[in-house]
Amino acid sequence: MKRLFITFSICILVIGNGFLKSQDIADSKLLTIDRIFNSNEFTQERPPVVQWIENGASYVRVEKSANTEGAYELVKYSVDPYRRTIFVSAESLTVNSKPIFIENFTLSGDGSKVLIFTNSSRVWRTNTKGDFWVYDLAANSLRQIGKQFKSSSLMFAKFDPGNKYVAYVHDFNIYIEDFESGVVTQLTRDGNGKIINGTFDWVYEEEFGKRDGFSWSPDGKSIAFWQLDASQIGTYFMINNTDSVYSKIIPVQYPKVGQEPSAARVGLISLSDAKVRWINVEGGMKENYIPGLQWVNQDLLLIQQINRKQNQLTIWTFKPSADLLSKKYTEKDSTWVDIEYPDISSNIWGNNDLVLSDKGNSFLRMSETDGWRHVFKIDINTGDKILLTPGDFDVASLLGTSKKEIYFIASPSNS
Repeated sequence: MKRLFITFSICILVIGNGFLKSQDIADSKLLTIDRIFNSNEFTQERPPVVQWIENGASYVRVEKSANTEGAYELVKYSVDPYRRTIFVSAESLTVNSKPIFIENFTLSGDGSKVLIFTNSSRVWRTNTKGDFWVYDLAANSLRQIGKQFKSSSLMFAKFDPGNKYVAYVHDFNIYIEDFESGVVTQLTRDGNGKIINGTFDWVYEEEFGKRDGFSWSPDGKSIAFWQLDASQIGTYFMINNTDSVYSKIIPVQYPKVGQEPSAARVGLISLSDAKVRWINVEGGMKENYIPGLQWVNQDLLLIQQINRKQNQLTIWTFKPSADLLSKKYTEKDSTWVDIEYPDISSNIWGNNDLVLSDKGNSFLRMSETDGWRHVFKIDINTGDKILLTPGDFDVASLLGTSKKEIYFIASPSNS
């Protein structure tokens, strides 16, 4: 009885201290299925989105507005001396007397613009479709990106390095939009649900956590992206028995066990002529996955390829100017090879980018080839491998790097 009483007290304290977004208990209505499952009333609060600026001297985060009820705004905190100022007010993020709810935000490279993600909808597991708005701090102006498309239909919008364009995915195709003129240019035209550009199918999210499927080159002259051919994938029909008295059929593009997955390839889009150049990585497109694609510099890409058994990883470099594909690293295992890496910049699951070091001349790879999960440094030019974490322990995760050190979590004395 005593243990039961303590547990009950803790539950009341958790609710009372705001860990759950609930109304005052005394005034709340009876619990309903809609309140529990179809609202955000009991959603657990998460840490706010934070972006560091001014070389780490300040950061920006989302906070509730003190002046506008139910609205949110961006607040800047200077570290030394400590100071709080409004970065973008809730009043500046109001459209037709309705404040924009900030689900996520990113700043342009020069800090002059803010890209805001809102009105999201779910794709597979997470809300990756939505609306995007750009706020120009210098002009104190707000405009919607892709406003000619239907509401809540854009994905993964991001600034180009020159802060002139924003690129995004809409209906399985990649677009760019000019901030000043508002001109929208469609870069891929074959996306239709069977052909998927710039995002992924169910298998890639299930196996590798992949969602965002394109990235700008560092010079802003091209975009690297994934294309999946899911035209041979069958439809699996799920039954929804919960939304109404009568059940509904939900079609899902889903390969059954033993069936071939989507074919995958990666390409480069040149912004000068919108032409696509395909990178012909060795091996069948259905017999191998491509879980990683990243820029090292404006003329070098790293491509990670893993076979269907997921027990052999190959890392390639591609030099666009010379049209040169080179194999740099191969790792095999009798069981399987782990390609999940911590994203030390944003902690987003599914970012399988390799951590670069030595000014982009090397990358870090966590591997179990010596019997422990250790961190190795691989020279991009030669493929030479150096063990960075010797010892009888497993590295749990990488936390960060400096010019001379890496920071990681491990438990060497008690696993």
